[in-house]
Amino acid sequence: NGAGKTTTVEILEGLLEPTAGEVEVLGMHWAQDADRLRERLGITLQQTWLYDRLTVRELLELFRAFFPKGRTVDEVLGLVSLEEKRNAWFEKLSGGQKQR
Repeated sequence: NGAGKTTTVEILEGLLEPTAGEVEVLGMHWAQDADRLRERLGITLQQTWLYDRLTVRELLELFRAFFPKGRTVDEVLGLVSLEEKRNAWFEKLSGGQKQR
């Protein structure tokens, strides 16, 4: 509806710079604290299309490419108790499993 929700989220994610004012996330600023913020934040999209054509492992490997210093795919699967779904199609997961 043009209210700016997507723009606001993109600013909070550090994808866009605000055109005016200051934005703090967890008391930090993206320009100075990007690495610390990435360690603490996660984004869950409401709808996806690409992901439905990937396995859980492939999807995690895709996102890990953006954060090479992050946890390994196996570590993440263990943290969210989805080890047994490693080779499952993402689209076949339940809603709760997708959120994890």
